[in-house]
Amino acid sequence: MRVSPVVLRLDGLEDAKRRYEEDFATDAGVINLLRQSYLRGESFLDIFTKYQESRREPGSHRYESLIALMLITIVGTVAAGIILEHYKENKKQIQSLLTRLAKGASEFSSSQAARAERDLPASDFDQMLRESRFCTTNPTRILQDTDVLLDCLCLRRMLQTQLISHQEYLALVTSKIRSVPHSSTTLSRKAETFIGEQRRSQRGLRTDTIALAIDGYCKGVVRDLLLENEVQPRLPKNVDKARLMQGLGASPGAVIGVARRITDPPPSIKGPTVLIMRDRDLNGKEAHEAIYESQAVVTVGCGITGHVPVVCRGMGRGCVIVSVDEFSSIETGDRIGICGSTGVVGLGLLVR
Repeated sequence: MRVSPVVLRLDGLEDAKRRYEEDFATDAGVINLLRQSYLRGESFLDIFTKYQESRREPGSHRYESLIALMLITIVGTVAAGIILEHYKENKKQIQSLLTRLAKGASEFSSSQAARAERDLPASDFDQMLRESRFCTTNPTRILQDTDVLLDCLCLRRMLQTQLISHQEYLALVTSKIRSVPHSSTTLSRKAETFIGEQRRSQRGLRTDTIALAIDGYCKGVVRDLLLENEVQPRLPKNVDKARLMQGLGASPGAVIGVARRITDPPPSIKGPTVLIMRDRDLNGKEAHEAIYESQAVVTVGCGITGHVPVVCRGMGRGCVIVSVDEFSSIETGDRIGICGSTGVVGLGLLVR
């Protein structure tokens, strides 16, 4: 079995490799069972506890497999949501697709496969997906639990860099998992500062970035699957110019929505608004209100200390600075996604 060299940059290389491979072999069977329990409504605390108890070293706290569990769950939820958007108008084709997939998936029972072949109302179809333990219709809980797990991963980095003792690490993880404050305010403040720095860094993981990436990926994969089954996906109007831009992240926050140039009226398409405005356009009350009413901003003609980025940080809105040519290519009504932490802007969101 190949093991990533990054994982093995530890003291006691051979012992670490042996423990890692044994735990990985155990995880392969445990994770799917835990995911099904999680989707049945079992708390994240119970899932975390059961996972640790299944390990050869219960206190080792290696979170990669649990993160995989969460990512698989998020992907299933997003993919099911995209299919549900098209179900009402394409029942026959989608039921045929699901029946074919269901017969090859152990998570679908024979009764659920039979139900997929019938002409189900959208509400019953939604219920069938949840009963199959394939996904949940409420991704908010998954993202919140993933956020806690990523914080624990940062705490493990604190332990590995000897910024905290093993006892302090265990106490901090317990407070995170149980959502209770730690008894030491000083230690908690130290941990939160480190976590914030890690999550903002280039190597850091953010749930909003994860959600943005998964949504873009699923739209591409599910779109191809629907086209193969003669279902015409609802594509954004700017699908032909779908692209990724690498700008400068000026304020954290990830959003998928509809672009609106500040000089244009709000688009008729429903959804979060990403405001497209030059830094020099921030010259009055109406411009400030437009930023407040939007969920993110793409701007040009400034640095991270420009007027628009500063206002966005103050209002908690994501902001990315792009080049003049990239700025000019964005039109009102375009489907757009931005991540203010990494500076990535996506148009069309059909990239793989």
